[in-house]
Amino acid sequence: MTRIVAGICFFGMFFSPQAFSDQFGSSSSVGGGTVSQTLSLSKRFKDPKEEESRSIYLAYTLTQNEVGSTTGETSDAFNYTHAMSTTYSVSGETRRGFSGSFSTTPAENLSSFGATGFLSKNFELGTRSEDEEDESYLPTIGLRGSVGYQHYSQTALDDSGSKRKGSKRKRPKTEDQSIGKGSLDLTLNFDPFEWFGVYGSYTRYLYTRDVSNFMDVLDDPRAIASGAAEFSSTLSGFSSREIEAGLDLTLPLDLSLTVSKSLATNETTSILTHSYSMELNKDWGKSWSTGIGADRYVSNGSSQDLYNLSLSYSF
Repeated sequence: MTRIVAGICFFGMFFSPQAFSDQFGSSSSVGGGTVSQTLSLSKRFKDPKEEESRSIYLAYTLTQNEVGSTTGETSDAFNYTHAMSTTYSVSGETRRGFSGSFSTTPAENLSSFGATGFLSKNFELGTRSEDEEDESYLPTIGLRGSVGYQHYSQTALDDSGSKRKGSKRKRPKTEDQSIGKGSLDLTLNFDPFEWFGVYGSYTRYLYTRDVSNFMDVLDDPRAIASGAAEFSSTLSGFSSREIEAGLDLTLPLDLSLTVSKSLATNETTSILTHSYSMELNKDWGKSWSTGIGADRYVSNGSSQDLYNLSLSYSF
Protein backbone atom coordinates (compact mmCIF):
# COMPACT_ATOMS: atom_id res chain seq x y z
CA MET A 1 0.00 0.00 0.00
CA THR A 2 1.34 3.40 -0.97
CA ARG A 3 0.22 6.71 0.47
CA ILE A 4 1.24 9.83 -1.38
CA VAL A 5 2.45 12.79 0.66
CA ALA A 6 0.12 15.72 0.00
CA GLY A 7 1.52 18.80 -1.63
CA ILE A 8 3.00 20.02 -4.88
CA CYS A 9 5.81 17.79 -6.10
CA PHE A 10 8.95 19.75 -6.93
CA PHE A 11 12.20 17.99 -7.83
CA GLY A 12 15.59 18.03 -9.54
CA MET A 13 16.50 14.51 -10.55
CA PHE A 14 20.07 14.65 -9.33
CA PHE A 15 23.08 16.91 -9.42
CA SER A 16 25.03 16.39 -12.61
CA PRO A 17 28.77 17.01 -12.32
CA GLN A 18 28.53 18.85 -15.64
CA ALA A 19 25.68 21.16 -14.58
CA PHE A 20 27.06 24.63 -13.99
CA SER A 21 23.97 26.82 -14.43
CA ASP A 22 21.99 28.34 -11.60
CA GLN A 23 19.06 25.99 -11.29
CA PHE A 24 16.10 25.18 -9.06
CA GLY A 25 14.81 21.62 -9.26
CA SER A 26 12.11 19.46 -7.82
CA SER A 27 11.37 15.71 -8.02
CA SER A 28 9.06 13.04 -6.69
CA SER A 29 9.49 9.26 -6.68
CA VAL A 30 6.68 6.86 -5.78
CA GLY A 31 6.19 3.09 -5.74
CA GLY A 32 6.51 -0.05 -3.64
CA GLY A 33 5.49 1.63 -0.40
CA THR A 34 7.98 4.46 -0.94
CA VAL A 35 7.27 8.14 -1.60
CA SER A 36 10.21 10.53 -1.94
CA GLN A 37 10.19 14.29 -2.50
CA THR A 38 13.28 16.40 -3.20
CA LEU A 39 13.92 20.13 -3.52
CA SER A 40 17.29 21.17 -4.95
CA LEU A 41 19.20 24.32 -5.82
CA SER A 42 22.49 24.70 -7.69
CA LYS A 43 24.50 27.92 -7.98
CA ARG A 44 27.67 28.74 -9.93
CA PHE A 45 30.07 31.45 -8.80
CA LYS A 46 32.07 31.79 -12.02
CA ASP A 47 31.37 31.33 -15.70
CA PRO A 48 32.20 27.70 -16.60
CA LYS A 49 34.60 28.91 -19.31
CA GLU A 50 36.73 30.67 -16.70
CA GLU A 51 39.55 28.97 -14.82
CA GLU A 52 38.67 27.55 -11.40
CA SER A 53 34.93 27.82 -11.98
CA ARG A 54 33.10 26.97 -8.74
CA SER A 55 29.59 25.69 -8.07
CA ILE A 56 27.51 24.56 -5.10
CA TYR A 57 24.49 22.28 -4.86
CA LEU A 58 21.97 22.00 -2.01
CA ALA A 59 19.10 19.51 -1.62
CA TYR A 60 16.44 18.46 0.88
CA THR A 61 14.60 15.13 0.59
CA LEU A 62 11.57 13.82 2.50
CA THR A 63 11.03 10.06 2.13
CA GLN A 64 8.09 7.98 3.38
CA ASN A 65 8.51 4.19 3.59
CA GLU A 66 5.80 1.75 4.58
CA VAL A 67 7.27 -0.78 7.01
CA GLY A 68 7.32 -4.28 5.54
CA SER A 69 5.83 -3.27 2.19
CA THR A 70 8.50 -4.97 0.05
CA THR A 71 7.66 -8.34 1.64
CA GLY A 72 3.98 -8.09 0.70
CA GLU A 73 2.92 -7.35 4.28
CA THR A 74 0.75 -4.26 4.70
CA SER A 75 1.46 -2.75 8.09
CA ASP A 76 -0.08 0.76 7.89
CA ALA A 77 3.09 1.88 9.69
CA PHE A 78 5.49 4.34 8.12
CA ASN A 79 9.00 5.68 8.45
CA TYR A 80 9.68 9.30 7.53
CA THR A 81 13.25 10.25 6.69
CA HIS A 82 14.56 13.81 6.35
CA ALA A 83 17.79 14.11 4.38
CA MET A 84 19.95 17.11 3.48
CA SER A 85 22.98 17.15 1.19
CA THR A 86 25.40 19.62 -0.35
CA THR A 87 28.13 19.44 -3.00
CA TYR A 88 30.88 21.97 -3.63
CA SER A 89 33.02 21.60 -6.75
CA VAL A 90 35.83 23.43 -8.53
CA SER A 91 36.56 23.01 -12.24
CA GLY A 92 39.81 23.53 -14.09
CA GLU A 93 42.04 21.03 -15.84
CA THR A 94 40.62 18.62 -13.27
CA ARG A 95 37.28 18.77 -11.49
CA ARG A 96 37.39 18.22 -7.74
CA GLY A 97 35.25 18.82 -4.73
CA PHE A 98 33.41 17.28 -1.83
CA SER A 99 29.87 16.49 -0.75
CA GLY A 100 28.26 16.11 2.65
CA SER A 101 24.98 14.64 3.83
CA PHE A 102 22.85 14.33 6.95
CA SER A 103 19.63 12.36 7.47
CA THR A 104 17.34 11.35 10.30
CA THR A 105 14.56 8.76 10.64
CA PRO A 106 12.83 9.67 13.94
CA ALA A 107 10.66 6.51 14.18
CA GLU A 108 13.83 4.40 14.23
CA ASN A 109 15.84 6.88 16.33
CA LEU A 110 18.26 6.58 13.42
CA SER A 111 20.51 9.29 11.98
CA SER A 112 23.42 9.38 9.56
CA PHE A 113 26.01 11.84 8.36
CA GLY A 114 28.89 11.57 5.95
CA ALA A 115 31.22 13.17 3.45
CA THR A 116 32.74 12.25 0.09
CA GLY A 117 35.68 13.72 -1.82
CA PHE A 118 35.96 13.31 -5.59
CA LEU A 119 38.37 14.05 -8.43
CA SER A 120 37.71 13.75 -12.17
CA LYS A 121 39.39 14.58 -15.45
CA ASN A 122 38.36 14.40 -19.12
CA PHE A 123 40.77 13.77 -21.97
CA GLU A 124 40.10 14.73 -25.57
CA LEU A 125 40.98 12.04 -28.11
CA GLY A 126 42.58 13.55 -31.17
CA THR A 127 43.47 17.07 -32.22
CA ARG A 128 41.72 19.81 -34.16
CA SER A 129 43.03 21.00 -37.48
CA GLU A 130 43.77 24.66 -38.05
CA ASP A 131 40.55 24.97 -40.07
CA GLU A 132 38.33 23.71 -37.23
CA GLU A 133 36.84 26.00 -34.62
CA ASP A 134 37.86 25.59 -31.00
CA GLU A 135 34.29 24.58 -30.16
CA SER A 136 34.23 21.64 -32.61
CA TYR A 137 33.55 18.34 -30.84
CA LEU A 138 36.24 15.78 -30.16
CA PRO A 139 35.62 12.32 -28.62
CA THR A 140 36.44 12.31 -24.90
CA ILE A 141 37.22 9.78 -22.22
CA GLY A 142 36.84 10.63 -18.55
CA LEU A 143 37.95 9.16 -15.26
CA ARG A 144 36.39 9.92 -11.87
CA GLY A 145 37.38 8.63 -8.44
CA SER A 146 35.82 9.23 -5.03
CA VAL A 147 36.36 8.25 -1.42
CA GLY A 148 33.58 8.57 1.13
CA TYR A 149 32.47 7.73 4.65
CA GLN A 150 28.95 7.51 6.10
CA HIS A 151 28.27 7.10 9.83
CA TYR A 152 24.96 5.62 11.07
CA SER A 153 23.87 5.80 14.68
CA GLN A 154 20.78 4.68 16.57
CA THR A 155 19.92 5.79 20.07
CA ALA A 156 17.99 3.61 22.51
CA LEU A 157 14.20 3.74 22.19
CA ASP A 158 12.41 5.42 25.11
CA ASP A 159 9.62 2.82 25.08
CA SER A 160 11.17 -0.29 23.58
CA GLY A 161 8.29 -2.60 24.44
CA SER A 162 5.52 -0.61 22.78
CA LYS A 163 4.15 -1.06 19.30
CA ARG A 164 4.63 1.53 16.61
CA LYS A 165 1.38 3.37 15.89
CA GLY A 166 -0.46 1.36 13.23
CA SER A 167 1.95 -1.56 13.40
CA LYS A 168 1.00 -5.12 14.33
CA ARG A 169 4.34 -5.97 15.86
CA LYS A 170 6.33 -4.81 18.85
CA ARG A 171 9.37 -2.68 18.40
CA PRO A 172 12.67 -4.34 19.37
CA LYS A 173 14.60 -3.17 22.38
CA THR A 174 17.70 -1.28 21.33
CA GLU A 175 20.80 0.22 22.83
CA ASP A 176 22.89 3.10 21.59
CA GLN A 177 24.97 1.82 18.70
CA SER A 178 26.60 2.93 15.48
CA ILE A 179 28.24 1.66 12.31
CA GLY A 180 30.49 3.32 9.74
CA LYS A 181 30.45 2.68 5.99
CA GLY A 182 33.41 3.62 3.82
CA SER A 183 33.23 3.70 0.02
CA LEU A 184 35.72 3.65 -2.85
CA ASP A 185 34.36 4.44 -6.31
CA LEU A 186 35.89 4.52 -9.78
CA THR A 187 33.91 5.64 -12.86
CA LEU A 188 34.97 5.60 -16.50
CA ASN A 189 33.00 7.35 -19.23
CA PHE A 190 33.50 7.44 -23.00
CA ASP A 191 31.77 9.92 -25.31
CA PRO A 192 32.63 9.02 -28.91
CA PHE A 193 29.97 11.38 -30.27
CA GLU A 194 28.37 14.56 -29.02
CA TRP A 195 25.00 12.77 -28.95
CA PHE A 196 26.11 9.44 -27.44
CA GLY A 197 28.08 8.35 -24.39
CA VAL A 198 28.60 5.26 -22.23
CA TYR A 199 29.91 4.83 -18.69
CA GLY A 200 30.77 2.17 -16.15
CA SER A 201 31.53 2.31 -12.43
CA TYR A 202 32.68 0.04 -9.61
CA THR A 203 32.08 0.80 -5.92
CA ARG A 204 33.49 -1.09 -2.93
CA TYR A 205 32.04 -0.65 0.57
CA LEU A 206 33.82 -1.31 3.87
CA TYR A 207 32.27 -1.39 7.35
CA THR A 208 33.49 -0.73 10.87
CA ARG A 209 31.47 -3.55 12.47
CA ASP A 210 29.31 -6.56 11.66
CA VAL A 211 26.42 -5.37 9.50
CA SER A 212 23.92 -8.10 10.44
CA ASN A 213 24.06 -7.22 14.15
CA PHE A 214 23.29 -3.60 13.39
CA MET A 215 20.46 -4.43 10.97
CA ASP A 216 18.75 -6.87 13.36
CA VAL A 217 17.77 -4.19 15.86
CA LEU A 218 16.01 -1.96 13.34
CA ASP A 219 12.23 -2.13 13.15
CA ASP A 220 12.55 -1.52 9.41
CA PRO A 221 16.03 -1.92 7.86
CA ARG A 222 14.82 0.04 4.82
CA ALA A 223 15.18 3.16 6.94
CA ILE A 224 18.91 2.91 6.27
CA ALA A 225 18.44 2.90 2.52
CA SER A 226 16.06 5.86 2.46
CA GLY A 227 18.18 7.77 4.94
CA ALA A 228 21.16 7.48 2.66
CA ALA A 229 19.03 8.27 -0.40
CA GLU A 230 20.25 5.02 -1.99
CA PHE A 231 17.21 3.22 -3.35
CA SER A 232 19.38 0.46 -4.79
CA SER A 233 19.93 -0.70 -1.21
CA THR A 234 16.22 -0.75 -0.39
CA LEU A 235 15.70 -4.48 -0.70
CA SER A 236 19.03 -5.83 0.44
CA GLY A 237 20.30 -3.40 3.06
CA PHE A 238 24.04 -2.67 3.13
CA SER A 239 26.01 -3.70 0.03
CA SER A 240 29.57 -4.95 -0.17
CA ARG A 241 30.10 -3.85 -3.78
CA GLU A 242 28.20 -2.42 -6.71
CA ILE A 243 28.79 -2.45 -10.47
CA GLU A 244 26.91 -0.09 -12.79
CA ALA A 245 26.87 0.54 -16.54
CA GLY A 246 24.79 2.87 -18.65
CA LEU A 247 24.45 5.03 -21.74
CA ASP A 248 23.33 8.59 -22.51
CA LEU A 249 21.61 9.60 -25.74
CA THR A 250 20.75 13.04 -27.09
CA LEU A 251 17.60 12.70 -29.23
CA PRO A 252 15.69 14.97 -31.61
CA LEU A 253 13.16 17.46 -30.22
CA ASP A 254 15.56 18.40 -27.38
CA LEU A 255 15.08 15.03 -25.68
CA SER A 256 17.76 13.13 -23.76
CA LEU A 257 17.64 9.52 -22.57
CA THR A 258 19.68 7.75 -19.88
CA VAL A 259 19.50 3.97 -19.38
CA SER A 260 21.49 2.07 -16.74
CA LYS A 261 21.85 -1.33 -15.08
CA SER A 262 23.54 -2.06 -11.76
CA LEU A 263 24.29 -5.10 -9.66
CA ALA A 264 24.78 -4.86 -5.87
CA THR A 265 25.98 -7.63 -3.54
CA ASN A 266 24.65 -7.79 0.03
CA GLU A 267 27.38 -7.56 2.67
CA THR A 268 26.07 -10.32 4.96
CA THR A 269 24.13 -12.72 2.68
CA SER A 270 25.82 -12.13 -0.71
CA ILE A 271 22.33 -11.87 -2.24
CA LEU A 272 22.36 -9.88 -5.48
CA THR A 273 20.10 -6.91 -6.18
CA HIS A 274 19.54 -6.15 -9.87
CA SER A 275 18.65 -2.52 -10.57
CA TYR A 276 17.31 -1.08 -13.82
CA SER A 277 16.82 2.62 -14.48
CA MET A 278 15.52 4.76 -17.35
CA GLU A 279 15.14 8.56 -17.51
CA LEU A 280 13.75 10.68 -20.34
CA ASN A 281 14.23 14.45 -20.15
CA LYS A 282 12.84 17.26 -22.30
CA ASP A 283 14.31 20.76 -22.65
CA TRP A 284 11.45 23.17 -23.32
CA GLY A 285 13.62 26.24 -23.82
CA LYS A 286 13.13 29.44 -21.83
CA SER A 287 14.99 27.74 -18.95
CA TRP A 288 12.45 24.97 -18.27
CA SER A 289 13.01 21.21 -18.44
CA THR A 290 10.99 18.20 -17.33
CA GLY A 291 11.64 14.50 -16.99
CA ILE A 292 10.05 11.12 -16.34
CA GLY A 293 11.76 7.96 -15.19
CA ALA A 294 11.36 4.49 -13.75
CA ASP A 295 13.54 2.29 -11.52
CA ARG A 296 13.14 -1.41 -10.83
CA TYR A 297 14.95 -3.36 -8.10
CA VAL A 298 14.88 -7.16 -7.94
CA SER A 299 16.43 -9.17 -5.11
CA ASN A 300 15.92 -12.79 -3.99
CA GLY A 301 12.41 -13.05 -5.43
CA SER A 302 11.25 -9.64 -4.16
CA SER A 303 10.96 -6.54 -6.30
CA GLN A 304 10.23 -2.84 -6.03
CA ASP A 305 9.31 -0.34 -8.73
CA LEU A 306 9.74 3.43 -8.44
CA TYR A 307 8.37 6.04 -10.84
CA ASN A 308 9.88 9.51 -11.06
CA LEU A 309 8.74 12.95 -12.21
CA SER A 310 11.02 15.96 -12.39
CA LEU A 311 10.90 19.69 -13.07
CA SER A 312 13.74 22.20 -13.16
CA TYR A 313 14.19 25.89 -13.91
CA SER A 314 17.49 27.56 -14.84
CA PHE A 315 17.95 31.24 -14.06
